[in-house]
Amino acid sequence: LSLSLNVNDLYQMTWSNGSRLNAINPTFSGNYSAIGKNIIGCSFTTNTIPVTVYPKPNTPNILSESSTEFCDGNKTTLAVANLDGNTIRWTNGVSSPKIEVNQSGSFAVNTVNNFGCVSDLSNVINVNVLKVDKKPIILVEGKTEFCDGEKTKLIASGSESIKYKWNFDFSTKEIEVNKSGGYSVQGVGENGCVTETSDLKDITVYALPTTPNIISESNTEFCDGNKTTLSITNLDGNTIKWSNELASSKIDVNQSGNYSVKTINQFGCISEPSNLININVLKVDPKPIVSAIGETSFCSGGKVNLIANNSESVNYNWKNEINAKEIEVSQTGEYSAQGVGQNGCLTAFSEPFSITVYPAVEAPTIAANGPIEFCIGESIKIKATGVDINNYKWQNGLTSPEIDITQSGDYAVQGISQYGCVSPLSNNIKVVVFSKVSPPVITAFP
Repeated sequence: LSLSLNVNDLYQMTWSNGSRLNAINPTFSGNYSAIGKNIIGCSFTTNTIPVTVYPKPNTPNILSESSTEFCDGNKTTLAVANLDGNTIRWTNGVSSPKIEVNQSGSFAVNTVNNFGCVSDLSNVINVNVLKVDKKPIILVEGKTEFCDGEKTKLIASGSESIKYKWNFDFSTKEIEVNKSGGYSVQGVGENGCVTETSDLKDITVYALPTTPNIISESNTEFCDGNKTTLSITNLDGNTIKWSNELASSKIDVNQSGNYSVKTINQFGCISEPSNLININVLKVDPKPIVSAIGETSFCSGGKVNLIANNSESVNYNWKNEINAKEIEVSQTGEYSAQGVGQNGCLTAFSEPFSITVYPAVEAPTIAANGPIEFCIGESIKIKATGVDINNYKWQNGLTSPEIDITQSGDYAVQGISQYGCVSPLSNNIKVVVFSKVSPPVITAFP
């Protein structure tokens, strides 16, 4: 409101509020008039104008309910703290006591009371909405399905972000993954704004089969020529891969070595190696050679020594259950021996060694065809009989079965078989041959 005087310059005017200006702007309610005085001292009083000055609303204060600098996609709420029942006029034309702001700008407010008086402009709130980078995409360097113990690389791409936040607590652009799950990532720009979350990338990690256990069905140290069977106790329906490339649940082993097994499940995952079975196949010495010290064919009552030798064995077992390097043999048969090595391994048996023992010859019987006491000039025959006898040997050197006896003496014979075996002496016949008696002389007596 402005009050002005319409007078010429010959008057000096004084307002009722003491102002000497030609026009005033009243700031208080009251009756306003002026007194004029000319140069000769004449004065006059103007008409009175009543003025009513309504109070201006208090200058409003606005508050932001959250930070005034935030990332795009977020917002803050601005509220008038001292409305006092006045109406509102925001600088963006909105008239509510609270406004939601999601764009950058400077925001202030005036209030208008019921007299139409407008308050001074409130404090200014500067809102700064920060740019948010594009959401990243996830690239896979490797496989999305693999076995436990393997890994794949995930790479956040397609964003201008300088940092990254993965849902599994990783914070680098590239991560190595070895667990199943849905992986996603957000980018973090230079201004700290976090992007929208990427699409999920599913990773599946298949469990390894249970580590198999193998057992040996017999001793794992044995002599060459023997074997043991290795078997798996917990196959669980998986396929098999032995360290010697076999694929059955049981394998026969006859060679030295370390044996283990892995199993493979339906996803192609390979178990950890089983326990290790060490097989030690012991060397077996060459089979011995049997030789004889003496004849290999002889008559009953004789004997021969057999020797087993292969230069390496430390002991020998004969099939006749004698344990010695050298044995004495007196019976017909085939003799073979096996060596016993320093490691306890038995060799193969030697080639059979034949011994022939010819049967004993029974003593023949002799008989005379007449009296065994007779006079000189006479004779008798003594005849030998026996079983399996081809020849005879009399004490007097004769060899026929029957001999003529003309002299006194003890007569006996031995039989000789076809193999040359000599019997014991036969029974003895003592022959007595009497000498001739001189013829008597007859003398006549007178």
